[in-house]
Amino acid sequence: MNNKNLSLTQAELQKRNAALALEIQELKRDALKYRGLIESAHAIVWSADPETFQLTYVSKEAETLLGYRLASWTSETDFWLQHIHPDDKEWAVSYCLAETRAHREHKFEYRMIAADGRTVWLYDVVEPIIENGELKELVGVMMDITERKEAEAALQNRTGELTLQNSILQLINQKMALNQVLDSLTRQIEALHPEMLCSILLLDAHNKLRHGAAPSLPKAYNRAIDGLAIGIAAGSCGTAAFLGERVIVADVKTHPYWTAYREIARKACVQSCWSQPIKNSTGQVLGSFAIYHRQPTLPTDTEIFLIERYADLALLAIEHDSAEATIRNLAYYDPLTQLPNRRLLIEQLQHGLSISQRDGKPLALLMLDLDYFKAVNDSLGHLAGDNLLQQVAARIKARLRTVDMVARLGGDEFIVLLENLAHEEDAARVAESLITDLEKPFSLDQRNDIRISVSIGISLYPQHANTSEQLLVQADAALYQAKDAGRGNFAYYSEAMTLAARERIELEARLRKVIEQQELRVFYQAQVAAASGRIVGAEALVRWQYPDGQLIAPGHFIPAAESSGQIVALGEWVLAETCRQGRAWQDAGLPPLTLAVNVSPHQFRSSDMNALVARILKKTGFPAKYLELELTESGLMDNQTKVMGILNDLRAQGVRLAIDDFGTGYSSLAYLKRFPLDVLKIDKSFIDDIPHSQYDMEITATIIAMGRTLGFKVLAEGVETTAQLTFLKTKGCDYYQGYLKYKPMPSDIFAELLRQTARPPR
Repeated sequence: MNNKNLSLTQAELQKRNAALALEIQELKRDALKYRGLIESAHAIVWSADPETFQLTYVSKEAETLLGYRLASWTSETDFWLQHIHPDDKEWAVSYCLAETRAHREHKFEYRMIAADGRTVWLYDVVEPIIENGELKELVGVMMDITERKEAEAALQNRTGELTLQNSILQLINQKMALNQVLDSLTRQIEALHPEMLCSILLLDAHNKLRHGAAPSLPKAYNRAIDGLAIGIAAGSCGTAAFLGERVIVADVKTHPYWTAYREIARKACVQSCWSQPIKNSTGQVLGSFAIYHRQPTLPTDTEIFLIERYADLALLAIEHDSAEATIRNLAYYDPLTQLPNRRLLIEQLQHGLSISQRDGKPLALLMLDLDYFKAVNDSLGHLAGDNLLQQVAARIKARLRTVDMVARLGGDEFIVLLENLAHEEDAARVAESLITDLEKPFSLDQRNDIRISVSIGISLYPQHANTSEQLLVQADAALYQAKDAGRGNFAYYSEAMTLAARERIELEARLRKVIEQQELRVFYQAQVAAASGRIVGAEALVRWQYPDGQLIAPGHFIPAAESSGQIVALGEWVLAETCRQGRAWQDAGLPPLTLAVNVSPHQFRSSDMNALVARILKKTGFPAKYLELELTESGLMDNQTKVMGILNDLRAQGVRLAIDDFGTGYSSLAYLKRFPLDVLKIDKSFIDDIPHSQYDMEITATIIAMGRTLGFKVLAEGVETTAQLTFLKTKGCDYYQGYLKYKPMPSDIFAELLRQTARPPR
């Protein structure tokens, strides 16, 4: 190579070196510029091993951005993997691994947990470094996008909040029940924020928190805090309601407010609870709104704002419900007594009429008017009069069943609505008890105790009217009849019904004392063997004999005893007296015979029936084998499992069992086979028209055949003619009783009959 060429080469090299130096300077300037740009954008430049994702380099912005020491990023094993948000770790690692193995540049957004516990959103741009087709390294840039994500979330939340708010307002306008509105509110909040569990508790008049809504909390937890008394250390909600200010508990395991409730919180898997009191414009606390998390956590400023907004929405629903209740109360209730007013009475009366029409049961209206109430107002003043009306209302309510209604029409007039009555005369019984209750003294103040009386008019559906207005008109007319009769009285719209009801009430009153006054008598009607004509037993029949000797028929006082609940005591007396008399006859040397005693369904179903029979037999010494208890078909059909147990126990004592009035009830061969019976008694109604009614003759013959097939003895009641007896004999009837042979007679006359016709028992 000559000198000229060498000079050219050196010159070219110098030129190229100068150009290269210039390029290097420009690259350095660019690097500084881009580093400044990256750092100003809160970005982290990094490099990492493509197999393990172990970081080999990070820029100093990493320490500022996440708070970990810079050296930790590269010195700690799996630093990046360990600090990815738990909810993002699985998918982010899988995605990055797949893209890296494919040698593809990739970009993704995910979350990391900062050293102080904050969640930081990152946008990561990753570039694989390939040399000669081999993956050597990963380099990338992490940029902090937390503000953007929070702005997006805020926008999304705002949209969701508006949707939620509109939804709740629609439910309120639709007059949805409060519990349904609150349930919808909490469910929609949880849908917007899946990491949250919500509850709303309502404060009652006793300063206790009551369940409002908590759709995702366990039922056991809701039951445990229902009725929680507010106060310091009553959990987050009880404390917030007590203090009237927000309570934030980040960790229920360590916070003193939760000391008494940690176990139920543990079982419910909740670890943090933020509670906001629900307060109205005057500062009155109406309840609490709470957000729970399943891990310890503190709320962000945005979450604090949301808690307040949600509590306000709950307040809106609660106040609207309260306003609706107030409006309804004003529309349907008397402000002085808080009783239903005429409007609500009419609505309930119309409903009651439809039920009565469907079920065929009577309904009654009682119109009450306080006698001489004006004198109380005039002499003691209107405040005293108002006090009296309130006490009267309370006494009336206390006397009635929960299904009954008492309303105030105005002034001193009240209306009582009695639905689902068993008997028409029940209305008179209620009226009489109200008259008695309201005659007792009322204490208006420390100086004034007064007595009043009340007059009551009664109208009945369907006897007197078919519409609500007609019933009111006729109850009012009946009220004037009661006042005309002397006040402190009641009257039906029908005078005949008034007289009958008063007689019934007087009868029931006397019946209560009849046993003490020894006015009851047991008569005995002989039961005769159809084939031989011999007396083999007797039925005990109770009679009521006034001191003047007048006898009251059983058909008159037995229904009164049943409706007034005195039939059990009456039946017990008859059973005891019959057993005593039977033993006395045996001790006197008369032939032993079976004595049959009727048992009412009420008495039979009583829990101590077997014990009662055993006690009476032991006390009187009457042998059980001579006692026969007559039971009705209807009494046997109720609760057959219990009935079977009672019957078996009675049979075990040796007592005989008979079905009375057979043929008038179920008369089912299937149930007859199950029960341990001895005797079927054919009801008198089938015997009366024999031999004129072919139908009754066929029925009677069928019953006799049925009884013989099942091994029962058959007894016919009410036999009054020779033709009837002849028919029964031809069909194989075992026994009969009736006026053809013997009528019911007092015990002394029956004893004389036994002496004259002494025969062995059946």
